[in-house]
Amino acid sequence: MKRLTAATAAALLACLAGVLGSGSVAQGGMQPVCQEGDSAQFDVTETEGCYDVPAGVSAIQVEAVGGTGGAAAAPDGSADGSPGGAGAAMSGVLEVEPGQRLYVNVGGNGADGTDPNGPGDVLLGGYNGGGDASNSARGGSGGGATDIRTVPCGLDCFGSETLDSRLLVAAGGGGGGYDPDGEGRGNRGGAGGVPEAQGAPARGGDGAPVDNGSLRAQRRGTPIRGPGGRGGTESAGGDGGDGAGDDGGDGSLGRGGSGATGGGGGAGLYGGGGGTDYTNDVADPSRSGAGGGGGSSLIPVGFRSDPDETGLPVVVIDVLRPTVRTGRATKRRCRTATLTGVINAAGGSGRYDFSFGRVGRPLSKRTEPGKVDGTEDRRVSARIRGLKPGAAYRFRLNAFDSNGGVKTFKTKKRC
Repeated sequence: MKRLTAATAAALLACLAGVLGSGSVAQGGMQPVCQEGDSAQFDVTETEGCYDVPAGVSAIQVEAVGGTGGAAAAPDGSADGSPGGAGAAMSGVLEVEPGQRLYVNVGGNGADGTDPNGPGDVLLGGYNGGGDASNSARGGSGGGATDIRTVPCGLDCFGSETLDSRLLVAAGGGGGGYDPDGEGRGNRGGAGGVPEAQGAPARGGDGAPVDNGSLRAQRRGTPIRGPGGRGGTESAGGDGGDGAGDDGGDGSLGRGGSGATGGGGGAGLYGGGGGTDYTNDVADPSRSGAGGGGGSSLIPVGFRSDPDETGLPVVVIDVLRPTVRTGRATKRRCRTATLTGVINAAGGSGRYDFSFGRVGRPLSKRTEPGKVDGTEDRRVSARIRGLKPGAAYRFRLNAFDSNGGVKTFKTKKRC
């Protein structure tokens, strides 16, 4: 067996570190810690988690919140500058398979800009794809995306196989851009993608451009706009801002672009672009950065999505189990009646029937079976015949190895 030289070992370790990464690169290569049961909550841990769907469960209620973009620094060095964009928040019913394993990545919030310690310092984006920002430019980094997928990260959470398996993505917001004049002109990051109308495509918001507010520029009448990063779309990453200095990085599948001298892009289905700057004057090094664009979201059918107001990325899962409720006997005649009930299949599919019999006797008679599926309450019924006039009967609705309780009715005496 050959021994590794010190140089080879060091190279391998460096390569592995590059694969695993930190900050805006999701941690891969770790065995996910799985949760199970009828409810589970995943918070930001900067590692992938997983959830095992219980047996007999075909649908889960999900709440997912993406990371907020970091705020830019204020001129005094505090994080009270232009705010980062909000992450996307979504909720709804997700259809799953009994026993299926789902992999969960909760996006981290972007880092707030600070008074620069020196050129070249980098603020890492939020976990799971948030775009980095240059600390020397005082912009905030992008928020990470929150997602549920069916293929684990392995060594790389941004490999095409695992990214293509995502069932939902709550996008992160873009980082805010720095305003050197401290006038709060709103160089904010773009919000993570939420649809203008529920059911519409959920592209990310654009990072806010900034107007040159210097007195010299105003006197010359030549305001200049610093380009913000564009929001990610349902099919492509957002373009980075094209500024006076370095351009912001473009967003890509799963990742936000790096801010040049503006905010980092938010992660998402596709990430938003990084913001950049303008220069007030050739002789004036003062710069103002634009916001990074928000990522786009992947919203399952039937989900609702809105901008997050909490700043707390999370995934909450609650199991939905089928419900069966016996209803009333309607259209009662001397020899016939209609039995009713309500079933929610909770995303599954199965058969139902009614059992019935005279009061004081077993419920030995059964109706022809019907089929029920979906995630909504469904009213079901069956017409029964051959009853005795003026007799009392019991009945119940049966489905999914359960029943909705026993009800009684009486037929009419006269036909």
